[in-house]
Amino acid sequence: MKLIPLLDPIRPQMERVERLLHETLAEVEEPLSSRLRHSLDGGKRLRPALVILTGQVFVSSTAPFYSLAAAVDMLHTATLIHDDLLDEAPLRRGRETLHTTWPPAATVLAGDYLLGRATSLIAELGHPRIFKVFGETLCALCAGEIRRMVTAKGEHNCEDYYRSIEDKTASLFAAATEMAGILAGAGDLQIAALRRFGREFGMAFEIVDDVLDFIGDEV
Repeated sequence: MKLIPLLDPIRPQMERVERLLHETLAEVEEPLSSRLRHSLDGGKRLRPALVILTGQVFVSSTAPFYSLAAAVDMLHTATLIHDDLLDEAPLRRGRETLHTTWPPAATVLAGDYLLGRATSLIAELGHPRIFKVFGETLCALCAGEIRRMVTAKGEHNCEDYYRSIEDKTASLFAAATEMAGILAGAGDLQIAALRRFGREFGMAFEIVDDVLDFIGDEV
């Protein structure tokens, strides 16, 4: 885990999330277990960090939020595994991508496995509303990727770009803060505000990341 300095105040909580991720994958048989850990390692964990931080706004104990944070990170990693395969990307976070060492079909199933584990963690929370947000977010991520693949090159405009980054990035940030608000028992207006914050945070994050693709290092 590569935690950015800004998140140092919640380092102990993020280490708990990290342990949960590894404990969950420790139950998986090899070679899947080690390859999934390889895919999970190296991220900054911004999305699960937002879950923990949102929980701290409303409650003193963040214990119930560890499973949600881990599920969000598993969902994110699953989408990266699939995206790297579709884009034929050789590296992710400075490491070889899964599809460069495994057959494409096995790579797809590895991503699907992470989605299943994430769904299981969400189900254990016992909140149908959280489950609904999780499912809708997965649909948005998939629909956005399909739209990107079938849209002809050269036909994009500013509106298309904003829609694209909302689907592929901002939707998961928005879901992370919204689901955390629901788990914390926040009111509807607060949950709506949390979702807006997560969306705007995710949009800004992706815009900066895209700019750095041209002039610097990824964030």
